[in-house]
Amino acid sequence: MQIDAFEIQGELARGGMGVIFRARDTRDDRAVVIKLLQVNEAHTRTRLKREARAMARLDHPHVVPLLEVGEFQGKPYLVLPYVEGASLQERLERAGPLPFDEALRITAQLAEGLRAVHALGLVHRDVKPANVLLDASGDARLTDFGLVKDLGPREGQHTVSLSLTGQFLGTPGYWPPEQALPSSERPIGPAADVYALGATLYGMLGGQPPRSTQGLVEAIRAFEAPVPPLSSLRADVPRWLEVLVHACLGDDPGDRPSLDALLEALEARGVEAPQGAGRRWALGLLALAAVASLSAAALARAERGAEAEGPRETPAQVAELPAATIAEGDRLFAAGSHASALARYDRALELDPGCALAYVRRGAVHLDLGRHPEASAELDRALELDPGRVDAHTLRARVRFAQGNFSQALEDLDAAADAGPPEVEVLTARAETLLELKRYELAERAAGEALELDPHAVGALRVRGTTRALREEWEAAIADFDEALALDPDDPLTLARRGAAKSGNGDPEGALEDMERARALGIPERYAASFADGAAPLVTVRKQVALGKVKRAELALDAGAFREAISRYDEALRLDPGFAEAYVNRGYCKVELRRYAEALADFNAALRLDLRLAEGYVNRSRAFTGLGRAEEALADCETALRIDPSLTQARVNHAAALMNLGRLEEARASCEVALAQDPDFPSARRTLGVILVRLRRYEEAIAALDEALKQDSGDLMARFHRGVACAESGRFAEGAADLTQVLELQPKHVPALVTRSLAYDGLGRHEDSVADCTRALELDPRQIQALINRGLSRFKLGRSDEALSDLQRAVELEPTNGNALSNRGSMLAARGDWAGALADFEAAQHEGLDTSLNLGWAKLNLGDAADALALCDQAVAQDATNAYSFANRAWARAQLGDWAGALEDVEASLRLDTKNPWAYAHQAYALAQLGRDAEALEACAQALALDPRHALALAHRGLALLHLGRAKEALEALDLALSGSGLPPGELARVRALREEAAARGG
Repeated sequence: MQIDAFEIQGELARGGMGVIFRARDTRDDRAVVIKLLQVNEAHTRTRLKREARAMARLDHPHVVPLLEVGEFQGKPYLVLPYVEGASLQERLERAGPLPFDEALRITAQLAEGLRAVHALGLVHRDVKPANVLLDASGDARLTDFGLVKDLGPREGQHTVSLSLTGQFLGTPGYWPPEQALPSSERPIGPAADVYALGATLYGMLGGQPPRSTQGLVEAIRAFEAPVPPLSSLRADVPRWLEVLVHACLGDDPGDRPSLDALLEALEARGVEAPQGAGRRWALGLLALAAVASLSAAALARAERGAEAEGPRETPAQVAELPAATIAEGDRLFAAGSHASALARYDRALELDPGCALAYVRRGAVHLDLGRHPEASAELDRALELDPGRVDAHTLRARVRFAQGNFSQALEDLDAAADAGPPEVEVLTARAETLLELKRYELAERAAGEALELDPHAVGALRVRGTTRALREEWEAAIADFDEALALDPDDPLTLARRGAAKSGNGDPEGALEDMERARALGIPERYAASFADGAAPLVTVRKQVALGKVKRAELALDAGAFREAISRYDEALRLDPGFAEAYVNRGYCKVELRRYAEALADFNAALRLDLRLAEGYVNRSRAFTGLGRAEEALADCETALRIDPSLTQARVNHAAALMNLGRLEEARASCEVALAQDPDFPSARRTLGVILVRLRRYEEAIAALDEALKQDSGDLMARFHRGVACAESGRFAEGAADLTQVLELQPKHVPALVTRSLAYDGLGRHEDSVADCTRALELDPRQIQALINRGLSRFKLGRSDEALSDLQRAVELEPTNGNALSNRGSMLAARGDWAGALADFEAAQHEGLDTSLNLGWAKLNLGDAADALALCDQAVAQDATNAYSFANRAWARAQLGDWAGALEDVEASLRLDTKNPWAYAHQAYALAQLGRDAEALEACAQALALDPRHALALAHRGLALLHLGRAKEALEALDLALSGSGLPPGELARVRALREEAAARGG
């Protein structure tokens, strides 16, 4: 089964929402997991694709990333990497509760991963042990983002499509109450993941989830009872850890710690925090907009101001509305217990429905929870009851600001300013609002007034820094932001704006540090606008810093420091995952390091970003070549040339791909086109030279490679192939010199060792040839050509047993290697095993190697002259420059009685090689049969001068002497011929008969 580019290898799981497969990405051979979802609605599929893009932004060591999303037969699917390892659930089922240190380490890793998730505006919503993978080192990775919720741009608006309408989301036992019992009053946000993480920690320590239930109804009812104390399951749990776990499991999302607070607590491990720092996660009002939060003291001042100018309660009203009721609500609110605080304010309104202060407090709680419509309604009611309340106007201004109603927010702030004495919070909020309305001079004036009242007003410093930055007064702006951050180091908006100012001031590295931290702290994207053009500066600065790292990477690449360059490109791509050229260059470095599969993944990533990126196809063709996928390499080159026909590198790679497919003439023509485009292109002449070597046009190849070496004398590939051309064309000394240069720089270059052995053999340096082959085999014991070359050199050294052993091993490693079979046949022939030799020559011929010359030779030795003649004719037709082809045909013709034809072939053989004793021996036989015995004896003398023990020449001398009546001399010659093992088996009977005749005559 195939889903787009993914080859399905097996089913991993199946459920009501879809099927999970293991698969292989055919583009880069990567193992992946495919989630094919059962989603039918078109709008749901569209939403899935949109939200998957948000999920794909995840890049964290403790989060399994989403690679891509697609659609197959109308069903959407998600693609994730296949991660080897067991789940945390499997670990717990196998080994039970974890040691404290391991559980806390895993929790911290998951918290860091979730913090990265939340920083992207996402919520996981199904954190549990089954969705945590543990690798071989025990590190945790969060997976299965099937229920991820995208909070932006409007919180709670969209849910990834695995969470289908009508389905319960999450997993009972680990889900928080707001997920089990959905309600508009308790939206699902990051706190839901904190609960599930706490439940997972509870499970790691206690061996079971906080609420173990059977069935959905029971799971929902379980929230009616408290979570059993962790210490009831594990008596040795530290008190601080039990408190932390149960804080995460709070029913009210607002009561749970933030991930930052959780990580701090895990790091502290029970060490007491400074005074007032305890339960920091639950303190303060959430500043959802850029207006500074009202502190508890400011809220109290606003209340006092309203009481001073508004109607006072009568003694009876005071009796009916004890101050303790609202005060108790305030205490609960300050502690972060929103639901309990609202209950106390509700009680106050039951006692006095006209209590404006209770409505103000309710509005503050709703604002803190992000429920802007509810907050607005409460504050409207408070102002109906008491139009002069400063606190109500100020809070309603914050609501309107958060809703983007800046003009109305300004009206409320003006009313608050008119209703009482100047307040720093009101002036600061007014400055922020004027800033949003682009009334910059008034905004700076309001900020200045706030700073006159309080030089440490963070919001006012931020506004003034912003207006200065807008005037490009970068140093002054940065000074204001520095001062604000010294007072509140974790204010994300100030960090973001200082980052933008640093960017404008030419400090992209510093800008990126500020902006990344602001993003981690949860800066809303709309407040991260650049001072210059409104673009998101985090993206802009990341690109700036990424570009700087790419430039440094290119310097390393140019210097050949490919590993360093890869590290630089890694940094750049972490900052800017959309930098297609960086993927291409990193892939290029990996190709140079022969990491072809990794390189292929980089080129695929680049081309996913830009399908028209010709350089991506050009370089990917090299990765395909390295992986032995020549057809795909050729297709990529052709695509690149369609995009840009003038791209010379594409043309050169195209030629190389054709060469690797054996289409040598097409390859040569393509390379000629590249050279016509750019005669000085560095690799074009080298590639042409390699193609010409393959075509055995050695002199042309050497000329092309000489030109390549003139351009770059350090081009080792050109030097190597020149050595090959020289060694194969008989220029052995030059070949050995070229290959020695290569080996001086790359001593482990196996092909250079093997080819130099051929050159040494041609120079008669057989021991050196054997040494090179032995070294090559140490580096690569399966190097067939090294075994063949060593066998041939050992044979020439008279070490025939070792030689035959080498050839036997070569054939064992590759039984279809024609060259190995043919050379083993020659070894067997030399040992007189003509039947074995014939079998090897025939096998080599079957494998495509032309062995007609050797086959004819074997058949002649076995006495099959008719078949031998046909093979010799074929050998002569194929190579009319080989003296042995003519000599063998002369022998075949002589055996068949064609004496004149035999003599013609002998003459042709001797014109090519005057030192071939076989040619003289065959000439002697033909002459003797023609009665030209004196000439026959001269021919025998020539053969024996070259090889005094040549058995066939001795036999033919005996024949001529016998014809001349010199029987005793003939007998001596024939005895010598028969004394060794040099006579061909097919000649033995004839020579023995001649000896008997000579013996009878000389008797």
